[in-house]
Amino acid sequence: ADDPADLEARKTENVKQKVLNRLELLTFGTGGFARTASNVINSRNFDWSNAATAQVRRDLDLLKEDVETASGMTPNTICLTPQVARGIMRTAEYRDEAKYTNDLRSDNDIPSQLYGMDVVLVQSLQNTGRKGQARTLGRMMGDDVLVCYNAPGGVGPNVLTWAALLYTEEYAAKWWDDSRRAWVIEYGYIYAQQLVARECAALGTSVLTP
Repeated sequence: ADDPADLEARKTENVKQKVLNRLELLTFGTGGFARTASNVINSRNFDWSNAATAQVRRDLDLLKEDVETASGMTPNTICLTPQVARGIMRTAEYRDEAKYTNDLRSDNDIPSQLYGMDVVLVQSLQNTGRKGQARTLGRMMGDDVLVCYNAPGGVGPNVLTWAALLYTEEYAAKWWDDSRRAWVIEYGYIYAQQLVARECAALGTSVLTP
């Protein structure tokens, strides 16, 4: 594409990214959809700050048990930040288990699965400083961990799953605004976060906070 077209595409992508960042914040941010007590069957506070004594498997099994006894489904997804994932991988328990299956000399990346659940990494950072203050970046999901069951085939009649993102439309438009003397780019993403079965999710809170 020539330069003007390429610039327009980059600007539209930038607007789209801001919209999707907002969606991620509404889902995983403080007080977000995934971290609201009324949207999960149970919340438990764990302490994994001491890598020598943390019992991550036991604690995650408690969350799994919460979901299984409430819904009959075994969680297949775990949502957490890279910071928490690395914290788990530093624990003596994890290292002791992993040495039988992984070569720790070469496998330094966060695995795609943890404890039998697919990993969803919430990688975004957000500025926690107030307006006018120094920029302070923090993990969007903090040090909370969500385990949940999401139906592989998506939402349907009589399908038990934790939640769904109901999507209807995505569009982009551009026009000249005489009052601003500038081109205006609009991006729209029409959706709704829908809780289907709160009994299919459980939350571990502040796991790296002593």
